Amino acid sequence: MGLGTFTAGILVDLIGVRRALLIGCLVNAGAWGIFALIANKILLVQSPLSLFCALIALSTWGTSVCTGSLFSALSKNFPGHSSGPIGVAKAQVGIAGGVAAQVFVGFFPSRDDAPERLYYIYFLSASSGLFVLLSWPLIRVFSQSELMAASAGRGDS
Repeated sequence: MGLGTFTAGILVDLIGVRRALLIGCLVNAGAWGIFALIANKILLVQSPLSLFCALIALSTWGTSVCTGSLFSALSKNFPGHSSGPIGVAKAQVGIAGGVAAQVFVGFFPSRDDAPERLYYIYFLSASSGLFVLLSWPLIRVFSQSELMAASAGRGDS
């Protein structure tokens, strides 16, 4: 699926950062939600393996759209100085998965082989959607005039 994620960047360019971020969030959370329903045998299917693979690929694409949207906004909002903000954002993306797993294990302790561990997929679906939706109103690309006004206010040349 990694080879097909370039389409996420095309989507961001076509419909804009905020719309693409919302679509990526819904695709990612929806794919993990369906995955959880099948894994917990709430939604019964004959052969779930191929469907699991498709749902993971779809979730990966949704994550790529979210990541592409955020990195696009950062690079456009920090022209000429985007490597620092993008590096910080990339580090946060890497850390977020580990933090989410620790939060789940802290709030819902169980044995490693316990069936309750599959509830992590619900948690993953909800948290991935919730964090994007909470930050969605704050994410935008500033116009060139807004960037120049902010730059002039700091005394940058």
